[in-house]
Amino acid sequence: MKKIGFIGAGNMGGAILGGIVNSGIIDNEHVIASAKSDKTLERIKNEYKVNV
Repeated sequence: MKKIGFIGAGNMGGAILGGIVNSGIIDNEHVIASAKSDKTLERIKNEYKVNV
């Protein structure tokens, strides 16, 4: 299975991540994201159910 990672999932990265996850191109369990702040990581994790 394909996997994808985001280094920096702030505004722009989060929007791209959301588009990919919501489109069904890849299952959210195969996505990992990083961000500078814990607040951003928590938002991304809760909103898109991806690994952070």
